[in-house]
Amino acid sequence: MRASFDIAVLPGDGVGAEITPPALAIAEAALQATGGPTLRTRTHPAGETLLHQTGTALPDTTWRACEAADAILLGPMGLQDPRCGHCRVGDVPELHGPAVAPRLDLCSTLDLYADLRPVRAIPGVPTPLGSADAARIDCAIVYAPVDDPSPSDNPGVGGGPAGEGRTRTCGERISRFALETALRRRKAGRKPTVTLMDAPGAGPLREALGEVANAYPAVATVPMDVDAGMPAFVGKPWLLDVVLTEAPFGGVLANLAAGLVGGLWFAPTACVGDVHAAFQPAHGAAAEIMDTGRANPTAAILSAAMMLDWLGHRHDLPASVEAAVLIGRAVDSAFADDGLRTCEHGGSAGVRDITGAVLDHLRHSTTPTVATPTAPPLL
Repeated sequence: MRASFDIAVLPGDGVGAEITPPALAIAEAALQATGGPTLRTRTHPAGETLLHQTGTALPDTTWRACEAADAILLGPMGLQDPRCGHCRVGDVPELHGPAVAPRLDLCSTLDLYADLRPVRAIPGVPTPLGSADAARIDCAIVYAPVDDPSPSDNPGVGGGPAGEGRTRTCGERISRFALETALRRRKAGRKPTVTLMDAPGAGPLREALGEVANAYPAVATVPMDVDAGMPAFVGKPWLLDVVLTEAPFGGVLANLAAGLVGGLWFAPTACVGDVHAAFQPAHGAAAEIMDTGRANPTAAILSAAMMLDWLGHRHDLPASVEAAVLIGRAVDSAFADDGLRTCEHGGSAGVRDITGAVLDHLRHSTTPTVATPTAPPLL
């Protein structure tokens, strides 16, 4: 068994330096509880603050460190980002200049072709949905974060606004990733299902999924136009398993889904390729609450858990997968049992409160036996 994993840590901007260390501390505590490898972390600069200081948001030395690492853990990037979740309607700042997105640069250069956004209701976290079924929300959204960089033997495929720049190779890879994700997320008594939400009309992604799905008879596929799927997505999201979509819709659907389970501060993300993967909370840098202790580290904690899950599956280390499961259970218990309420929901629980509660529940949890990964968080 491997003794350690090398993790490239890019805390980024705003509250990134406050929420990233607790996420790593919780990941290390979970690995210790399961007897898994240790984490050897190295912190590297990236983000808009660095851009203003040096003229580059992702230095070559940082990129090379990410390329050499076993996994990459990012904090939020970009100071002028309205995704913080603390802005009131009408108070979203005007953005000036191009968005700072080192994650997308890494996706392109390291061939991270699948963006994975798990969405899961956490007990005790408010949801705008009135139905008791909202507690059953547990789905994953898969889409390509950038134009696929791989070569194509059919460069003419992918015409039209939604499919422009996408190759058949891209569609096949992202379809296969979605189908594999559905198999890993298999629930007892529930058939794994990939729901494709794409632009009206049978486009290249729908064709690719239809072809690749033939090798996955255990997974059901449901094609659906995104304009028809959106009401179903909001109305009964607890019926969804894996949602496969195209880049123009992926971020919109994922952010909408996050709003149904408490907001972006509870939304982890992963950008995954065949060799590398990067993990990052979905929210922005929230510079307006920086250094106040009010930031919610939950998305960062769950992103670190996804990292352990990916490392465990990639290197065949059940202890790492088990550590991810422990973190998910500890987060659930912290919010359900301790009554935590974060500032974006009118409460006062911040970095210290949430980190302490999750660590406390980790110490009192029992190590799960993972035969098939059915407990959150899942990659």
